[in-house]
Amino acid sequence: MKNTAYMEIKIDGKKDGKPLLPDNLDIAEIREILEQAGQLLFPNDKNRPTITYQLLEGSVKHRFTTTAVQAVIVLNALIGQINKQGSLNDCDDKTVKGIEYLQEQVIDKSYTIDISTSTAKSNKLHLDKTTQYRRSESLWVDVELYLYGEITEFGGKTQPAIDLDTKEYGIVQIRTTKDSLKQIENTRLYEFAAVRVQAKQNPLTQNVDKTSFRFIDFAEYVPRYDEEYLNSLIRKAKKSWEDVPDVDVWLQEVRGYSRA
Repeated sequence: MKNTAYMEIKIDGKKDGKPLLPDNLDIAEIREILEQAGQLLFPNDKNRPTITYQLLEGSVKHRFTTTAVQAVIVLNALIGQINKQGSLNDCDDKTVKGIEYLQEQVIDKSYTIDISTSTAKSNKLHLDKTTQYRRSESLWVDVELYLYGEITEFGGKTQPAIDLDTKEYGIVQIRTTKDSLKQIENTRLYEFAAVRVQAKQNPLTQNVDKTSFRFIDFAEYVPRYDEEYLNSLIRKAKKSWEDVPDVDVWLQEVRGYSRA
């Protein structure tokens, strides 16, 4: 029999004036918890192992069991780190989104939530109306990036977006507007493309928030090294630095370092 470990999300509260129990938990809430749990356990793994699920009483316990014991150990260590630092600054983007979602549920529905693992049950991340686990926005700056990959989705009725299958980030969603899409001559679906996007990046860790991509324009897709094309991009980028007296000093300040 394979070794297993689990993560548990325990929710206490009331619904319609009655204690929250599995019998009165709406399926929409269960669906959201299922989605967030997968991201908490495997934020960067597209080929994750099977996760089994149990809905238990007390008030409501969502238990997620997996044979990937190491992933549960890593999550347990992350819970300890969050408790120590009191912030989500060092967490993966999907982990941040998952915990922020649970924090919003606590505030909106007057719940209390405890996230724990079977590897150390006493090590819990407790969420209630007094907790404010957030990522410091001051650590993230706006940057422009070029993403390369195959376009797998194009459009959307309520939230227009371009889905791009990239080697570096996997499949990412690049948000845009209907007006921007109308100006594109063809859909370019299943084409390989270079897309210029705006994004949020942490200058200290260099991590990019993959949920922050915003479409700017398509660029010429050049799958081979082209020195002249690279130089043209450098010349174009230099205009953004013209007002900076000392570029090296500015970069050091943005990254949180200071010269001796």
